[in-house]
Amino acid sequence: MAAILVLNLSTMNAQDFNGEFTERFYWHFEQSSEKVISLAETMPEEIYNWSPDGEAMSVARVFMHIARHNYMIPERWLGIPAPDHIQQGEMEQISDKETVVRMLKESVEHVRGFSGELTNEKLFQPVTIFGEETHGWAALMLLISHMNEHVGQSVSYARMNGVVPPWSE
Repeated sequence: MAAILVLNLSTMNAQDFNGEFTERFYWHFEQSSEKVISLAETMPEEIYNWSPDGEAMSVARVFMHIARHNYMIPERWLGIPAPDHIQQGEMEQISDKETVVRMLKESVEHVRGFSGELTNEKLFQPVTIFGEETHGWAALMLLISHMNEHVGQSVSYARMNGVVPPWSE
């Protein structure tokens, strides 16, 4: 599947890339963000500080980790800054459900909001992600894969605590 994606991206005419790619990116982003927000809203506040072993990230920290990366990834690799009031370094310490859900939603709105900044120039700008030379569009792929990884983690946490993800009912 990855080889097909690389082939499609490399053969896609740059003029068509932005519209097609961003449309697909936002579709996948919406699917993942709807799941994570509904799960954050469903999980009871009393388990927000729960961790499977006391060392792994807590429920709240996983959600705030997702939110933090919704700001960090576009800022670091696409030059799209987080809003001034966002303190990324402190986000993962927040654990009260109301604030976590609100900030998670705000981070999703931030990603939704920068669509006008996703020019072909920005999507094809050379970037280095984890030591690998690539292009700006790869940061958006990373954003989705990162979120999906932690949505899966959150589902596991929910089920370990007897919570059924809302889309599974």
